[in-house]
Amino acid sequence: MALISCYECGKQISDQAKACPNCGAPVKAPEKKKFCKYCGTQITESVTFCPACGKSQTANAVPQEQSQQPVQPASYRPQQFAAMGMQQPFFMPCAAHPQSPAVASCGSCGKSICNECADKSEYRIDNVPLCRECNLQLMNANIAESESTRNWSVVKLIFLLICVLIGLAAWSGDTGNGNGHIWGWIIAGLGGLPSAMKTAFHRSDAEKAAADIHVRVDAENGCMYEVMWFFIALVFSFALAPIAAVWYIIKNTLKIISNNNFLKKERPLRDNLILELQGA
Repeated sequence: MALISCYECGKQISDQAKACPNCGAPVKAPEKKKFCKYCGTQITESVTFCPACGKSQTANAVPQEQSQQPVQPASYRPQQFAAMGMQQPFFMPCAAHPQSPAVASCGSCGKSICNECADKSEYRIDNVPLCRECNLQLMNANIAESESTRNWSVVKLIFLLICVLIGLAAWSGDTGNGNGHIWGWIIAGLGGLPSAMKTAFHRSDAEKAAADIHVRVDAENGCMYEVMWFFIALVFSFALAPIAAVWYIIKNTLKIISNNNFLKKERPLRDNLILELQGA
């Protein structure tokens, strides 16, 4: 039996007493000490992984010679946990591989990742690797966007080809009076007319501001100028519409080829990642 000081009144009491006989304050039970069975660091009762070596406290103990090899941080990682200094070898376990210490946090969800997960990351946000689940989400989003872009480009390409082919047929069927050429030019330009008008009617913010000032200062001449500009842009649009249609045929064809190449490369990676996560 030993004497201890009461934390309430300071009197000396027995460590076996349940309460202080002077003030009645209960005697605090001594805290149980727990030590990591791998590195010997003192830890609390509730922890599952040692904060010093990152090893699970529920697994069987390893031989003493193995416990003398502390894990060292991976200094080449672009971003480590905020609580981890470069000279402080304390780690959280990897979310996907609890037996491995985490060296970085996912740039999207913040989940802890180890060297293996970081090296396998196909995508990065601000040069920070992502966990496997976030890689899969971003991969699915990119594949869906690429498929949508490709499908829409196919629709536009078909429409443009129909307009140009019908226009060529009308042009070649001209009987000598010029009507066939005119109708052929108009029909061929139907596909490229929206893009030609968008180009012809486009004005920068500075040009819009100058036109607005001109109308406010000289309303009559300013309005006349705007009407003339509108008709010139409209004639320019119809004149260049067939050329714009041919240009967008080439542009959409290249876009379809580019997206097909991307999907051929990305889909197998996505399928392998799904199999990896299913087998984890």
